[in-house]
Amino acid sequence: MKIRKARKTDLKEILELFNSSFNLTGDDNLRYKAYHIKEYIEGPIFNTFVAEINKEIIGVVLIIIFKKAKYLYVENLIVKKEFRKSGVASNLESYVENIAKKNKLNLIYFYSEENNKAMAKLSKKLKFIEGKKWSFFWKEIK
Repeated sequence: MKIRKARKTDLKEILELFNSSFNLTGDDNLRYKAYHIKEYIEGPIFNTFVAEINKEIIGVVLIIIFKKAKYLYVENLIVKKEFRKSGVASNLESYVENIAKKNKLNLIYFYSEENNKAMAKLSKKLKFIEGKKWSFFWKEIK
């Protein structure tokens, strides 16, 4: 498995991966659009990395680094269903942790859906501390 920075040519695969799980949005009715993924790949705020095997993208992690505040926020992490429980998420999290260390950051945090048992189990295994539960509210502006 190889982890690398996402490229523009990865957009379609990343979009499909993001929309393959309802755990990545605060509401099951929300779906990612191509322009979201384009921002994640090209935008100045985000750092997007993919895990691949034989040039097939099998996982994605999207992070935001806050250098002055010395923390890193994991916006999203997803692994293709058929590759879950095979160490891909752990490798992506380790990759993120190394980025944090390299940038001399002192905190990594993320949100996970309350019912996402797999992420909760992995997070505890990786020694993340569970915090408060939150509700998600949204409104589409037209």
